[in-house]
Amino acid sequence: MAELNLAHYEDFLGQLPRLKTYSHLLLVFPLPDGRSPAPLIDSIESAAQDVRKAFPWLACRVLHEAFPNPVVRRKDCTENFPTYQEIIDAHGPVAMLDGDILAPLPAFPHIYDDSELSPAPVLAIQVTIIKGGLLLDIAAQHNIVDGGSLMRILDLLAKSMRGEQFSTEEVEHGNRDRTKLIRLLHSDEPMLDHSHLILDPHGAAKLPGDRLKAQWRYVRFPAQKRNILKERANKEIEGGDELFISTNDTLSAFIWQRVSAARLKRRKRPDDLSKFSRALDARRALEIPREYLGQMGYNATCFLTFRELETMSLGQIGVFLRQAVRKVNTNYAARSWATLIANEPNKARIMFGGSFDPDKDIGISSILHANFNDVEFGDLGKPSLFRRPLFSPLESCVYLWTQTVEGHVDALLCLIEADWNELRADVEWTEHTELIG
Repeated sequence: MAELNLAHYEDFLGQLPRLKTYSHLLLVFPLPDGRSPAPLIDSIESAAQDVRKAFPWLACRVLHEAFPNPVVRRKDCTENFPTYQEIIDAHGPVAMLDGDILAPLPAFPHIYDDSELSPAPVLAIQVTIIKGGLLLDIAAQHNIVDGGSLMRILDLLAKSMRGEQFSTEEVEHGNRDRTKLIRLLHSDEPMLDHSHLILDPHGAAKLPGDRLKAQWRYVRFPAQKRNILKERANKEIEGGDELFISTNDTLSAFIWQRVSAARLKRRKRPDDLSKFSRALDARRALEIPREYLGQMGYNATCFLTFRELETMSLGQIGVFLRQAVRKVNTNYAARSWATLIANEPNKARIMFGGSFDPDKDIGISSILHANFNDVEFGDLGKPSLFRRPLFSPLESCVYLWTQTVEGHVDALLCLIEADWNELRADVEWTEHTELIG
């Protein structure tokens, strides 16, 4: 194999210092009593080696130097961890999935220091054996690999474990030259307004101590209830310019509306603006194939007052969110975003959501349409549960998770206890959701 040209992997979108952390995905598999986990872990190790061989930059450290490192880390927690059946029976509450135990590396919002991780790998996998099950955590450095890419790497791992070859397209686009990927704006092309993505140099106001105690919890939208919400939202816009609101739009609108209603009762400031930041994948806008494995994160941002969120229908908010996505999910907007990053000397000023007030705003990232329920990981079989482990709190951050086999959608929210208490008393919220924890 020719020598790896690491300069090809220096891009624009991966240069944000606040992405100097790791994204994680955790899969939970059953392991029947009496079955040795060793051959299964060996198959994961072998598949990881295949992925690393096909995409050699995944074996590098973030400082762009190749180094040998263990692909898969192994841990035995059969005696000091909840059992597989306990986790499944409880529907996978985040409190049962401690990232300090299950994950090989830190996660957002923790921005690691170089002295913490030496070297800092691009990709790491940890397999944890528990009674009756196997937990697989895969972590990728967020500057180099975005969330969509991490899911595709997981799919490549499963493909190798099934004994299948990677396609020509997968190898070609997964290894493509990132320096020539995005055509920056020319001098005669005006930059769009990205001021909402620039951090306030003075930072957020000092927050009360209870903000440090914000809690991650999973909430389930049962299949029937989320379908009712989607039908209601689309019915409320019949005859309008928008013909359809997706499940993503509907659940995002519902979460924004109900969390804001809970906060309005506490804050009593109806004319304050609430910002909604929605993570986007710029691949489609830039006509880049889904097989590309680099950072392609972008953001759709919009604002409504708490009064507007209280009086607007679910469908109206869903349309508002859809229009915000359409406005920025274009080739020109994505090129302008890349140009902003390329031209900014102090890239620490830039972040997907810009300045963020966790007392008013919400940031959401969705992998609702990812489907790992039917993905076979060789002899390991299909995962029973798809989760993010428990890490440090990041108040007002929301993840919409992939659908379960039954069609349920789980959302992971981080809120202070005062907001959780208000949601428990919210009839609309409790009618359409179930608390997992």
